[in-house]
Amino acid sequence: MKNFIIVFNNGWMKVTRALQFVSNLLLFGIMLLIPLDVIGRYFFNRPVTGALELTELATGTLVFLSLAITHYYNEHVSVDFIVDKMPKRARNVLLTIIEFVIFILLIVMMTQLFSNALQYIDRGTTSGDLSIPVYPFIMLAAISVLVFALVALGKSAKHLIKAVEKS
Repeated sequence: MKNFIIVFNNGWMKVTRALQFVSNLLLFGIMLLIPLDVIGRYFFNRPVTGALELTELATGTLVFLSLAITHYYNEHVSVDFIVDKMPKRARNVLLTIIEFVIFILLIVMMTQLFSNALQYIDRGTTSGDLSIPVYPFIMLAAISVLVFALVALGKSAKHLIKAVEKS
């Protein structure tokens, strides 16, 4: 069982790192786009058409792509001064439960995102200036949340193993 969890976590880490790479590319694109828009606007009176729209879509996508890796490395904001004072076994039991609840909530969130993406496909919803279809960004967010959920499930299993191991 322990080996399965290690393989499971390692497999999803590859996907998580790929999502991080895509988010880094998006961030780099935003870094290039905004100065080009400002230079075009103020020096040539020709801003980049749809720069705000592209920045909004890329930023929203970037956030979702980065969630799984942030969770895996515990880089999010957390208040755990009570958990740190608990005995090791109790801490691991609590963290198992917390990670599993996170997993369940993220699965619900993923299904809602997927459902919204299907509605946007049916409606043909596009962005304002550039008429970019919105659904691919929401689908990517749903996939990212699924990966985030699986990372949380893997962490839950890891804590469960630590909780039941003999000291």
